[in-house]
Amino acid sequence: SELNASKSMMSATMLNETKEKQTLNDELTRTKDQVVALTKRLTDLEAQIALERESAARAQTDTEGKAALLRESEEALRRSLKDEERRVQETKEQLQEKERHLKEIRSELEAVRQEERARMDESRDRTSLMERMKSEKKALKERVTELERTVQESYGE
Repeated sequence: SELNASKSMMSATMLNETKEKQTLNDELTRTKDQVVALTKRLTDLEAQIALERESAARAQTDTEGKAALLRESEEALRRSLKDEERRVQETKEQLQEKERHLKEIRSELEAVRQEERARMDESRDRTSLMERMKSEKKALKERVTELERTVQESYGE
């Protein structure tokens, strides 16, 4: 009976050890599964980080390219602005030259108008003088005619 009790105790101990081993094995399996899951998660995160780095590098390259294009565009606009400013200055100078020329023409026109007025005044004066001379000539003729009549009457011719 002691042997049976001993066997029974041994059996119970072995059963407990087997249960403990099974519990440890289950825990080990869960831990291994967690390690596998965490390793997979770590791999996924590393891949995501690599993709984000590539994306950031592309974005950086794109940004640098855009910045270069913007600098080139800005430089082209500056050159265009300088060209436009030069054309505006040339146009202003041309306009000033045309205004000077216009002033000269106006001065010449005014001089011609003054000469024409002087000629018109002179012509009016001559016309007035000629009319006065005609009038005087007519008056003289009338006087001569009157004197001739007087002479004829006086001398009986």
